[in-house]
Amino acid sequence: KPYTKQSTINSTIFMFILSIVLTSSVAGSAALFEKSCGSDNISGKKVLVAYDSKHGSTAMIAETVGDVLCENGFQTDIRPALNIDDISPYDAIVLGSPMYYATFLPGALSFLERHQTLLATKDVAVFAVSTSVNKETGMVEENLARLVNASVLRKYPEIQVLEPIGLMPGKFFFQEIFPVEIINLKLTGFEEAGDLRNFDIVRSWTEGI
Repeated sequence: KPYTKQSTINSTIFMFILSIVLTSSVAGSAALFEKSCGSDNISGKKVLVAYDSKHGSTAMIAETVGDVLCENGFQTDIRPALNIDDISPYDAIVLGSPMYYATFLPGALSFLERHQTLLATKDVAVFAVSTSVNKETGMVEENLARLVNASVLRKYPEIQVLEPIGLMPGKFFFQEIFPVEIINLKLTGFEEAGDLRNFDIVRSWTEGI
C-alpha cells in the first residue's frame, strides 16, 4: 500500500506539471506582433507569413522571412497564426513554429487544422525552429525535418509543402521561460542552449523558396 500511495502521488505531481506546461504553451508570448511590407511591390504576389512563438525568438525569425520576401518583390503580411481567420487573399503561405515537445505550438497546429482545405490549393512553405543544433556546423540536426513531417504534416497529406522544410537554429535561456518549464526541463536533463540563431540561414532558405 505505501508503494501504491507513492505511485499515486508521483502520478498526480506529473499530471499537474504536464497540465501547467501545456497551458503555458497555449498562452503564447507577449512578443507576438503583426507587420506588413512590400506595399510598393504592386505586381508582386501576396504572401502570408503565419507563425507562433513562445518567447519571441520565432517571431523575430518570421519577421526576417517576411522582410526577405519583400526585398524580393512580394507583398507580405507577418501575423500570429492564431489571429488569422481568412487566407484566401494570399497566393502563398509560410508557416513557422518552434518545436515544443516534438511538435508545433498550438497556434500553428490550429492554423493547419482550420485552413487545411485552402492550404491544399496554395503554395505552402514551412519552417521549424529548434536548439537541437550540431555544434560543429551550427546547423539544426537534419532529423528534425523528419520529425516535422511525422508529428505535424503527415496529418495533412493534401497540403503539398515546398521542399526543403526550413530548419532554423533558435534561442533558449532558462530566464526566459516559465518556472514550471525550468523544473521539467532540468528533470529531463535539458541544458540551456543560449542564442544559436543564424539569420544568414533564415535569409538563404527564404530566398531559396
